[in-house]
Amino acid sequence: MKAKKIMRMALAGLLALASAGCNEYRVETEVREDGSGTRKMTFMMDPDQEELGERTPEMYARMFGVGPGSAWEVQSVGDNAEYSDREGKRVFTLESSVNGADDWSRLDGSITIKGTLDNSDYSGIFFANAVSLERGSAPSGRSITYRESFRWNGLIEAVVDFQAGAYACRMKKDFPHLGNEAIAELRGMMAGHLLVGIRLLDIWNDNDEELAQVALSVGRAAEEIVASAGRKVDLEHVYDVARVYVADEDSELEAFLEKNLPGVVYAGLTEVKMNLLLPGKVVETNGRILEDGSVEWKMNLLDALGGNVEFHARSETR
Repeated sequence: MKAKKIMRMALAGLLALASAGCNEYRVETEVREDGSGTRKMTFMMDPDQEELGERTPEMYARMFGVGPGSAWEVQSVGDNAEYSDREGKRVFTLESSVNGADDWSRLDGSITIKGTLDNSDYSGIFFANAVSLERGSAPSGRSITYRESFRWNGLIEAVVDFQAGAYACRMKKDFPHLGNEAIAELRGMMAGHLLVGIRLLDIWNDNDEELAQVALSVGRAAEEIVASAGRKVDLEHVYDVARVYVADEDSELEAFLEKNLPGVVYAGLTEVKMNLLLPGKVVETNGRILEDGSVEWKMNLLDALGGNVEFHARSETR
């Protein structure tokens, strides 16, 4: 797999969570030559942690989609069979049979985390997986390609909107002479730069050079906007303010996520460990091929914050 991509500009305070790995998905998938297969998923949830705050283990489970009424089965709750006790890890399982190549998409969303359980502007933000299988021809016989992708829906937009709004408020405070039109222009300018930095540049991977370039570009654009209102500005000060909100150096975003999108915080406590067995010999993959010929992947759910993460493997049969 590629190196972990952490959205540095947004989630510096959550990096420690990413190494904690208090929750874990274990996924065992087997594909047969005709395209059918089986999949067993085990989710181990540790609700005994400070990050829960006032949220109950039941709410925690609902955020992961494994609570009562879901397709997941409760295997154990600590030393008890009751769901209310907070001792030990909860263990849930979900087993699926797939009838053919076109049926694998039925597993879409089998790993899902809601950003929040609240009915708010952020209720449409979630993490989810998607699965596909392709069968084709190969020089030696047949080929099978398995793909499983992971992504966050709506998270980048929420992050950008929050950071741009916070930046506009700070600029209004530092330059009170600015009118509403100029403040709106500053907000839109920051949002555009952040989106470019997230989508096209490497500002999440401890890349100080790219981050500094984005902040400097924001500072220069802000200088022009403030100067057009008839005031001289200190470019160094405008640049320093821009860097604060490009790099989230005041950690306002971390507090925003903890309050409004706790599912993102919980994602930092969660890992996926997947094992895939394909028919024939694996000839291409971005995972690790084990001695038995199966493929293994590991990821923290924060890896998908900056964009889609995909596991893929292709095998050939004679």
